[in-house]
Amino acid sequence: MQRVPHLSYDETHGEIGEFAGGRPGIPRWSMDKFLAALLEKEPPAFVRFGATTLMMAAAGSAQYVLALRTGLPGLSGVLAGIFLATFLFGRIAGFYGTAVATAFAYVVLQQYFPGLPIVAALALFMLMGVGVSLLTDFLRSALKRAIKAEREKDLLFRELSHRAQNNFALIASMAQLQSRAHPNPEVRSVLEGLVGRITALAGAQRHFMRVGSEEVELGSYIDSLCEQLRNSQGAPARIAIRCSAEHLTIPGDKALALGLMTNEFVTNAVKYAFGEGRDAAIDVTVTALEGPAIELRVSDNGCGCAPDMAEGFGTRLTDLLAKQHKATITRENGNPGLRVIVRMPA
Repeated sequence: MQRVPHLSYDETHGEIGEFAGGRPGIPRWSMDKFLAALLEKEPPAFVRFGATTLMMAAAGSAQYVLALRTGLPGLSGVLAGIFLATFLFGRIAGFYGTAVATAFAYVVLQQYFPGLPIVAALALFMLMGVGVSLLTDFLRSALKRAIKAEREKDLLFRELSHRAQNNFALIASMAQLQSRAHPNPEVRSVLEGLVGRITALAGAQRHFMRVGSEEVELGSYIDSLCEQLRNSQGAPARIAIRCSAEHLTIPGDKALALGLMTNEFVTNAVKYAFGEGRDAAIDVTVTALEGPAIELRVSDNGCGCAPDMAEGFGTRLTDLLAKQHKATITRENGNPGLRVIVRMPA
């Protein structure tokens, strides 16, 4: 997958050019889910204490073998075992591990430091183990709270997204009912265009929500948008809408702008480019250019565009989006049809 450099954007807004996309970082299937599964459910007591015993035995054995080979006795390994036991099973397991480690420390002190005051040394070591347990338990609790807060935030985000989808559908339905009931054909056309733009925004939100990242794979997004336009009531079956898009990863604001432009150009071609009874085709292509830049090309085999054609709202919208993202829009009359080329710097 080709990756296009990008600028950051605010993922909390929904205006043109800014759209919620999710959060970057470590994939959720790796660290987040592993830690959540590890810390969410407390295993039974026999599992906690049995596993702690095995961990402390392994840590003590490794420390003892190291001391035999190097002649340098130490207790850092069992302290690491206390940390691991506390992190996995809580401070009670850590205290139990401290007791096991203290017994191991007694053996080490007796063997390597026979003249050392045993009681004072063991008391100091036990205090160290308890301190490690308490600090680790504090970190464990903080991590559990962070995971819970992240999960609640995800649920809230999904709920807000679901409500936004419902609002999009309600607004589109009202505009569509109004367009059908209005006697003026020009007003009906304006309202139908509004329905198409609302539908495009709703489709973008669904796609970005499904991706769950601030970066969007442009090829799949444009392809899903073209599929939506094929199935819309405004695109007759005789009009073929074909899509060929490279797999480019770009920021969500640029993807949304290109999606809205695609919706405008394709809808305009469906409405005005073809006469009755004529087989027609609209081709949408997305490619990466040197620079780096992105090229969106929408071409049809229709009647072309007259030089003196009046500028509508769709043209003003695409020009505004192009200006916002420092893109250029070029319209070329083909033989036959019209080509609209958008070049947007990445």
